[in-house]
Amino acid sequence: MDFVGDRRGQSIQIGAVLLFGVLIIAFSSYQAFVVPEQNREVEFNHNQEVQSDIQDLRNAIVSVPGATSSQGISVKLSTRYPSRLVARNPGPPSGSLRTDGTTDMQYNITVRNAAAKGETGDIWNGTARPYNTGAIAYTPDYSLYTNAPTTYYEQSVAYNQFPTANITLSEQSMVNGRDITLVALNGSLRRSSGGSTSVDVRPVSRSDDPIIVRNDTATTNVSISVPTRLPESKWEELLADEIDDNPGDLSNDRYIADVTTTDGPGPYYTLTITFERGANYRLRMAKAGVGDGVSSESAAYLTDVRGDGSKVTDDISEVVLEVRDEYNNPVQGVTVYGGVDSGSDGSLVEGEAVSDNDGQVTFEYDATGVTPGTQQLNFSYRGLDGNFDGTAPENVSLDVTVTVQNGDTGGGGGDDGGDGGDGSPPSIDSFSASEQGNSDKINVDATFSDPDDNLDQVVITVYRDFLFFRTQVYTATEELDPAGDSIDRSLAGGRKFDSGSYIVELSLSDSAGNTVTEDRDLFIS
Repeated sequence: MDFVGDRRGQSIQIGAVLLFGVLIIAFSSYQAFVVPEQNREVEFNHNQEVQSDIQDLRNAIVSVPGATSSQGISVKLSTRYPSRLVARNPGPPSGSLRTDGTTDMQYNITVRNAAAKGETGDIWNGTARPYNTGAIAYTPDYSLYTNAPTTYYEQSVAYNQFPTANITLSEQSMVNGRDITLVALNGSLRRSSGGSTSVDVRPVSRSDDPIIVRNDTATTNVSISVPTRLPESKWEELLADEIDDNPGDLSNDRYIADVTTTDGPGPYYTLTITFERGANYRLRMAKAGVGDGVSSESAAYLTDVRGDGSKVTDDISEVVLEVRDEYNNPVQGVTVYGGVDSGSDGSLVEGEAVSDNDGQVTFEYDATGVTPGTQQLNFSYRGLDGNFDGTAPENVSLDVTVTVQNGDTGGGGGDDGGDGGDGSPPSIDSFSASEQGNSDKINVDATFSDPDDNLDQVVITVYRDFLFFRTQVYTATEELDPAGDSIDRSLAGGRKFDSGSYIVELSLSDSAGNTVTEDRDLFIS
């Protein structure tokens, strides 16, 4: 046979070479275009998940004032690309989570020109009060999503910071009408491991109860200053519903007079929020701990809760005080010492007490045999000595007025003492004051007893912003319930009970001249 010139196998070889070339080009295109696009989508989706995690972390921090235990928040620091049989992936994407400024006092919340009444005013007297704080930042390290933002939490706001813009992920919760809520961040956190990490948010100092503050002089304004990376224009957007376009108008539920920023410290601005004069503000503060090196809080001042200015007879009455830290929150386990001033009479049943879970201590004052008049009681968690200063933050001085003694009817005679009874004073068994829905009324509910059945009148007095607002007198024989031992009244008419702080005072008097008085704090939102 003649095989010379036979070329039948060449077409198969050429086809195989061309097919291999097509495969190489297709694989190259897949590696160059499809794989990066898919991986970029993986990185983008991961970044969306992290933003949601940071919002959860933000929610845990801003809820510290009402929290009773730590909250663990999981943050997904990194992700994985899908497995591929032939194509190659770059190294796995990662990210870091860290605190910033939380151990440096130049990054602080500062409250200025805020004054409180009573013993709390020993420490809240208008002087500037700084509290260290900072921010938490998540910084991604992606291969393909190169313009991914750094996600921050600071001053109640979570947001994304891009090179040319800031996009907020949450609203602010620092200011709501007259409510000011400040949560300081403390501790050191730096995590960059693969996968997820858990961040424990610990309530170092917290309480549901605010203090009432207002401008300390007629020419100053309460203000708060905080470090922030957000510009003034962004904060004006966040606070738009709280800024008063007509500063000084206290009737529109907007109390921010001005919002300004200055440069520093470091890469931050200092945001200053200035509030209107003449309003009472409910200031609630808390301290949240994350990571390592979280510092604890100790006693900063002692304040009275109940008993100052009270009127008692020759019996045992209670005086209640509260130990607080610099965030105005209760401190447990502190020994408080008490005694009667050298110029006063009577005695305390116990000379010391330890603060409970609410930071409170209760002392009993025994006025047996004490001549009617005002008696001074002194308390301190530093101990009592001859140099007692009632204006010092750690000390409290209370006045108790001893009234008509048991058995002293204030005059009169006869076999049954007339309408004066046997001299036993009335007592308040229970007493509450509350806002009655949205009806602009205050509801007063109380029960009381009078052993000798000579109760004469019940007086309810309301003070607004520590000033007299209105009073209502009920005569025992005509306006109380048929048994004469309780009252349930709604106060309304004349003057509107609008938003603000009130003190509701309940006073019982009998025909022998005995009087007992208690009061309750009430805030109408």
